Amino acid sequence: MLERSEENGFSWTVKADLPTMRFYAASAALDGKLWLMGGMVPSDDNEDEAMEDEAYAATESVVVYDLEHGSWAAGPAFPRSVAECSAAVQAGEIHLVIDGTVFVHRGAAWEEFADVRARAAMRIRRKRRRTIGYQLQATKQVADEGDG
Repeated sequence: MLERSEENGFSWTVKADLPTMRFYAASAALDGKLWLMGGMVPSDDNEDEAMEDEAYAATESVVVYDLEHGSWAAGPAFPRSVAECSAAVQAGEIHLVIDGTVFVHRGAAWEEFADVRARAAMRIRRKRRRTIGYQLQATKQVADEGDG
């Protein structure tokens, strides 16, 4: 169920039921739309069962709520099932983070970014190279000054 706080801040209005119950989903808001991505959904399409772990499975589904029209629609499915993830909007794009790997939604599809840990390691290596380069340059300058 999606609820919205009224401007007075004292009351809530029910806007729309989710197409399928889900939890552990990532969410992001972009361009007047609320995106829910991945998470756990009923594994046998029976939402009336008690909440037992085996009754739920990870999903690749994405649902998008349009604030203007007040309705849910299917979004572009994720390439694989995702139980837990997080999302953020950066530069007008939705970024979904799963176990250190970043996926970005562009156009109508998801694209995989380089692994976040690999990118961090590359930055560290570049920084080390720069530091070593500065040390070599400083050593050469000291040596040149000693020759003069």
